[in-house]
Amino acid sequence: MGCESLTFSLIWTVCARGPREDLSISHTPILLPICFTLPDDIIHYPRQPALRTAPKQIQMDEHGRCICGAMYDPNLPTQTLPCNIYLLWESFPSLIEVQECHRKCSGGRPRFIGPDCARIGLFNYNNQTLISHEVLDDYTQAYTTSETPFVAWVTLTNHRYMGFNSKKSFVSEDLFRKIWFLYVGLQDFGTNVLCPDCGPEPSTIIWDGVTLAFGKKHVLSSIKPPTVPGVNSIERTCGYIRNQTIIADRKLRGQLRKVVSGGPLVLSSLVTGANQSVNSSDEDEEMIGGGISRRTQAKLLAERIEAIPLVLEGLSLVSPWLKCLFERSYSLPKLLQGFNTPLPYISFFKEVSSLSSTYINYAYREIFAKMASEESIIQLISYPDFEALHQFNISPSTKTAENLKCIPCVYNILRYEEFNGGKPTVGTNVYPEELLGVLRFLAIKAYDVMKQLCQSFAPLPATQDSLSALDKKMWMQVIQKTYDIF
Repeated sequence: MGCESLTFSLIWTVCARGPREDLSISHTPILLPICFTLPDDIIHYPRQPALRTAPKQIQMDEHGRCICGAMYDPNLPTQTLPCNIYLLWESFPSLIEVQECHRKCSGGRPRFIGPDCARIGLFNYNNQTLISHEVLDDYTQAYTTSETPFVAWVTLTNHRYMGFNSKKSFVSEDLFRKIWFLYVGLQDFGTNVLCPDCGPEPSTIIWDGVTLAFGKKHVLSSIKPPTVPGVNSIERTCGYIRNQTIIADRKLRGQLRKVVSGGPLVLSSLVTGANQSVNSSDEDEEMIGGGISRRTQAKLLAERIEAIPLVLEGLSLVSPWLKCLFERSYSLPKLLQGFNTPLPYISFFKEVSSLSSTYINYAYREIFAKMASEESIIQLISYPDFEALHQFNISPSTKTAENLKCIPCVYNILRYEEFNGGKPTVGTNVYPEELLGVLRFLAIKAYDVMKQLCQSFAPLPATQDSLSALDKKMWMQVIQKTYDIF
């Protein structure tokens, strides 16, 4: 399940009736955008194709109602009123069949019962303004992928309307915001918005409140970030710990990134590019993906291959196991054999952003990922992760490997080795010795950094606070346990 479904769930929970408790004529459940649906979602009605043009007249349906809640009565007369239908690129005038509200809910001014319109792909706001589901879903997708503000999206839609010579401009930003909140309040998100791995109660939740932040008028002058020291703040001395990265040598990290960046190291491409540099001119050079010529691609490939011996020499000084693991995929004999480096090993040495869709490719883009990273190893292996890795190093098995889901790049490469690129491995030696050696190296490195971090902090001074005696005892046990370990 993607993050978009979680975003929709928050929208549905907080804004089910719109920002001002408004109601709309449409009131029945509406299908989610097709790209966000789940296999077990309820299909309330057959999904209609996107509207290319507006209907000349909209007939009353059995779900018709007034905003006061009065439902359509087939025994009472109906009439036809003009309305505007807004599609993705143009608005169209149309007619809508309505029935005067038999509750007389508005006093002297008549209100009308109108069709629900969900089955024909329209959202009926007030019998005068109807917007297609594609328009509202388009903003939902823009919002969940790029945090698009209402004003920006409405401006863009108006520009689109101008490009298609629409006789009427799009609705205002305020009106669209109101309609959109009402629309998503009717979309059926179900109750199955949960992580397939963690279940309904994940141990850790990360909240990002950028697009749901408070308005400036609601912020008090007394509110300050939690990092601002106060009068009663405790001062403690600590120093920055150097060399927290997995590989301390910055030059070696750069060379490692150069080797594992880009596409496969195929020597045939180098030969092809060299031949082209002789047979073609600068003006007649064939361009490939990303606007890079074959000659330039061959030059970059040659630079990457030339860096391999330097990387192997540097890794041997860091850890012999790390050198052996890298040599399994990137040695020159492997390249001469046409060996294509598995993606989990690529990702272990360099963090990349483009991941393939298959599990094997995803895993291989994760195992070489962190070696060339500029981050602290604590970003990769926290204290709970260290405990799980330590237990695996003591007893490496498929059972103890299950506890390493907290370190995805390690977990995925272990799973890859268990299935040997797709086939289950038979026997006791499931994992190569080089990989086990590297994991021991990572555990030792993480231990050393965590130990230095713990020892760099001076003990907290005694203070009079509101903690109970039991709370203080529990905290002291946690602190003592940490110091005992490191």
